[in-house]
Amino acid sequence: MSTAKTVFRNAFFSYGRTLIAAVLTLFSSRWILSDLGASDFGLYGLVGGVLTFVTLIAGVLNQGSNRFMAYATGSADVLEVRRWFNVAANVYFCLPIILLPIGWVLGDVFVKCVLKIPPDRVAVSLWIVRFTLLSLTATLLSMPYQSLLIARQHIHIYAVVMLCQSIGTFLIALALPHCPGDHLIVYGALMSVSMIVMQLVFIVVCRRMCPDGRICWTYWWQWARVHELAMYSGWMFVGSIGMFLREQGLNVIVNWMRGTAANAGRAIGHQLGAQTETLYNAFAMALNPEITRREGAGAHDKMLALAKRSERFGMIIMLLVGLPLFCECEYVLTLWLKNPPAYAVFFTRIQILIAILCKMRIGHMMCFQAIGKAKPQQLVDFAFYTTTILVVGCVYCMTRSLEVSFYSYVAFQVCYMVAYVIVGSRYFEWPLVTLLREIVVPATVLFVIGCGLFYGFECLWAVPSFGRLSVSTLLSCVYIGLGSLVFILKREDRFVLGNLVSKIRGRVREL
Repeated sequence: MSTAKTVFRNAFFSYGRTLIAAVLTLFSSRWILSDLGASDFGLYGLVGGVLTFVTLIAGVLNQGSNRFMAYATGSADVLEVRRWFNVAANVYFCLPIILLPIGWVLGDVFVKCVLKIPPDRVAVSLWIVRFTLLSLTATLLSMPYQSLLIARQHIHIYAVVMLCQSIGTFLIALALPHCPGDHLIVYGALMSVSMIVMQLVFIVVCRRMCPDGRICWTYWWQWARVHELAMYSGWMFVGSIGMFLREQGLNVIVNWMRGTAANAGRAIGHQLGAQTETLYNAFAMALNPEITRREGAGAHDKMLALAKRSERFGMIIMLLVGLPLFCECEYVLTLWLKNPPAYAVFFTRIQILIAILCKMRIGHMMCFQAIGKAKPQQLVDFAFYTTTILVVGCVYCMTRSLEVSFYSYVAFQVCYMVAYVIVGSRYFEWPLVTLLREIVVPATVLFVIGCGLFYGFECLWAVPSFGRLSVSTLLSCVYIGLGSLVFILKREDRFVLGNLVSKIRGRVREL
């Protein structure tokens, strides 16, 4: 199969899974929030987030193994991918022995001594910690198989299995009101079982689809490769631990400011705000292995060109989804949850702004991964992630306003993006001026003008309704589409887009 067809197939399945999963997640979250209540819903996210560091370690190593396996597919050595799979399996199978005791102790300390939890929910919170540890152990064991599926660009298979997880969560949300006992414990247990089953499916599917996914003890103890993976992933961990500290630090700050009800609002904001990223993440997942493979094959210029194109198209996707959701956020939350928690609207809009700003430099992140330069990237990440907590905390101490504190978070994100791109320009030909001219300025202008047009439209159609939401979304998509064709896309991008539309029309006519 050609590269273009592989990318198109992967993008098609990723988008299909993303759209279905988004719908299922929105309904699931609504029912779970209604059944658990705002306090327990916020408590689940807060306690489960305590063990995010284990997930981060798994994710960091997954990025490392993805990178080395995808890079190996560009080389001529057919056994290289199998060697890297076994090296990754060696690391992942040993990790639970180290991380489980750490997670157990850390979870107990945070629940009992750090978090602001009602006394009658402490025992329940400890059960959530235990369930989270079990599911994370299963995730660690399946990570080498997930990396291999992505490196071999079987992303359509990966998307189908991930869709099963969303379906499982949807079924849990349906069944939860009818279950006996404490529903928070039941929900945590069912989510853990669902996660474990999905990881087993990943292992079975990968072993059937990928001949490289076989344990070979000879390759396990190649310490030079283990060291290389550990060094690359070690620097990735530096940035990830910074993200963990930022997210959990902000959660604790919100918890101290307004209690678990405000944590529920932030959790909802994260869930709905994250929907603005799902289509882009599907797009990036389809392209990222190909970008790394090109670098592995020695086609550096083609790698850089594809990364730049992915950033332009990706920003259009973010604006298409983010602008209408940002403007109609209050009505969407009311339509979704009926009675959204306090601060849910505010945190959703903050999350959308942060998501758009982050995606303005995602092409640079792909390039860093492709060329294997983790150290400078992760040092910048760690510095700005950890400083964010200080900025938000200091602003709150001065203003005693949660809103102003998180607006400062958005402003600080702009500084982070600029620093990231400046560092990237030292390693590949993509200077800050080019990014500002091609992505940042036109995207910002389109977003600001779009918000102004929406508020003008709101004056004409003042009563929120599904009809207004539909019309405003349609007009927003037309506006972003035309604006992007003129101000963001280059001539070669429009040519690629035209060819894609022509191929889709041909396929439709054949049907």
